[in-house]
Amino acid sequence: AAIYGSVMRSRQLAAYSRSGLELKVFDGHLLTPFAKWGQSLTLVFVGGISLSLLFQSAQSLRSLESVMIYGCLIVVAMTLIFMSMWTVHVALVRAQDKELAKVRRDLAVARDALTRRRDCETAASVQDAYFSVVILGVYERQVLNASTWPFNLAIVGRVFASAVAPLAVYLLKLAFGVGGML
Repeated sequence: AAIYGSVMRSRQLAAYSRSGLELKVFDGHLLTPFAKWGQSLTLVFVGGISLSLLFQSAQSLRSLESVMIYGCLIVVAMTLIFMSMWTVHVALVRAQDKELAKVRRDLAVARDALTRRRDCETAASVQDAYFSVVILGVYERQVLNASTWPFNLAIVGRVFASAVAPLAVYLLKLAFGVGGML
């Protein structure tokens, strides 16, 4: 049910994005709750995997089937966070491209104005045109540097660190050879 819910929420977000959801290039931080939702869902899955490992015998954990099944479960859990974020990333990239097109068009106009004024107008007029070019150039750099991922490294680090829990439980069970419960 949780996997289905995750897929449906990602699809719903994709539908919002395609239906005209207007994101601004600097609004990525507003989407951090989606990243935290994906993180919490992943942590629930990893916790469930770890708990189920506790109730497996060391003998059953040595089988190739168990390793493959638990490996697949961990991959699915790790994929959930990125699946939920991919749509947001694509929408932010689209917003960044749209803003870059506008600023580059304005920058080209400002450069042309500077070139025209440089040859035939006063120093004050040239200086005004120069300021426009500088301001638009700085803004273009800010747009290029804007993050298109709505999650930060702390969230990603916690998700990947959580993947260690099932591995630790698995290795402890194998190392100590404990039966049904650890």
